[in-house]
Order: sequence, then structure tokens, then C-alpha cells
Amino acid sequence: FDQVRNAHEQSSMRLDEAKHHIMELIETKRILESQADDRTKWLYQQLQMKDLQMDEMASQRIPEKEMELLRIKLIEEVTLPHKQQMKSIQMEMEKYRDSFFSLRREHELFKTESNHTISE
Repeated sequence: FDQVRNAHEQSSMRLDEAKHHIMELIETKRILESQADDRTKWLYQQLQMKDLQMDEMASQRIPEKEMELLRIKLIEEVTLPHKQQMKSIQMEMEKYRDSFFSLRREHELFKTESNHTISE
């Protein structure tokens, strides 16, 4: 009986550790998503400012060809860093998502082992 109780206690401890780690991962995921949302809003504001600047330039009758070059340059300036940062954030989120699912599987395994030990 002591062995079963010890095995149950160990399984319970591992289960609690896995739950704690999962909660940490969920909080980290929430923070990353919030940061990504904030960054997206900031970049959208930057894009709007650049758009206003472009409208201002257009009203000053800049030649069509020059205007197109400026537009392309502005788009590159705004979107390239954003794309790089979003890719980095997505890769990090994927890493945490994989870790989360791995821990969830481990949690289920511990839960099954604990139930199996209790039923014996």
C-alpha cells in the first residue's frame, strides 16, 4: 500500500509541476500575443502617418514617377521591419505552442498513470 501511495504522491507532484508549467506557458503566450497586438497597432499608426505624409506630398504636385518611387520606399521602410518582427514573434509563439502541447501530453500521461495506480 505504501508503494502505491508513494507512486500516487510522486505522480501528483509531477502533475502539479506540469500544471504550473502549463500555466506559465499560457501566461507567456498571452503576453506575446499582447505584445504582437501592441506592435501591430503601433505599426498601423506608423503606416497611417506615412500615408498622410504621402497625401501631403501628392498635394504638392510631385511628379508621378518620383511619387511612385517614394511610395515604394515608404512601403519597404514600414513593412520590412514589421514582417521580420512578426516572423520572429511567430517562431517564438510556435516554440511555446509546441512546448505547451508537449506538456499537455505529459500531463495526460501522468494523469492516466495516477488513475491507473489508484485503481490498482
